[in-house]
Amino acid sequence: MKIKGRLDINKMVKRLKATEKNLPKVLTDPLYVGARTMCGTLAVFTEPGTETTRRQFAGRIDGDIKRLFSIGSLYDSIHQVDDDRADQMWYLYKAGDIGQVRSLLKTKMGGKFAGIKFQKTVPKAVHQAGRTSYRGRVPKMPDQKTVVDSANNLRKYIGTRQKKIGAAAAGYMAAGKSVPITSRIKNVPKWKNIGAHRKSKNKGRVVFKKRGGGMRGSVFNDVDYVRNAITKSKRRLAEKIAKKKMVKAFVIALRKSVKKRFK
Repeated sequence: MKIKGRLDINKMVKRLKATEKNLPKVLTDPLYVGARTMCGTLAVFTEPGTETTRRQFAGRIDGDIKRLFSIGSLYDSIHQVDDDRADQMWYLYKAGDIGQVRSLLKTKMGGKFAGIKFQKTVPKAVHQAGRTSYRGRVPKMPDQKTVVDSANNLRKYIGTRQKKIGAAAAGYMAAGKSVPITSRIKNVPKWKNIGAHRKSKNKGRVVFKKRGGGMRGSVFNDVDYVRNAITKSKRRLAEKIAKKKMVKAFVIALRKSVKKRFK
């Protein structure tokens, strides 16, 4: 018995050509998936990594700023030189006699204490200039130049700086949300998102450019201290994870496209 059948290779060729026409979408969608995955992973890896470390960072900010601007820090510095003068300065300050405090520092103490300025608000430029230690920290024994004599204003300034914790990660979240797909970025806490850091909304982006026969995506984060918030090794690991996700998405997209044409 002979069983006759027919295989038409021309139909297969036509369907393959139809699949090739759909290749731009097959290529770009996985790139979008990879780009968004990379942004989300970078946000997760950006310090602080957990709620516990976030609280630790808040404590460091509080200590750093007080070392630069609090009357207590000035008292400790004077106390190391002259106990009596330190107690005298503290008494005058608590009495609200800032003029006598200035006079004491200038005429009795001299040296680095003579130029101490008393202000109501925190000068941001002085704060930035004082961050000379590792990863933008204030050294344990800074050269204090200013005392903020309004405890309320000092607390407010510390609070505004603490609220910026997570802003660098939010820059990566903004970049991820600029990618034209709707998949959700998972495992990123609210304090790392642009809802908590609206100023980071315009700080992140992904730029796609045609290259050869395909496309390339580059992630940008313009938050000023982002380089201090994530290590190179973590950035490379995020790229590796994103590439793996992109390849997987490409295989799935190509399989779906071919399957659709050969039904």
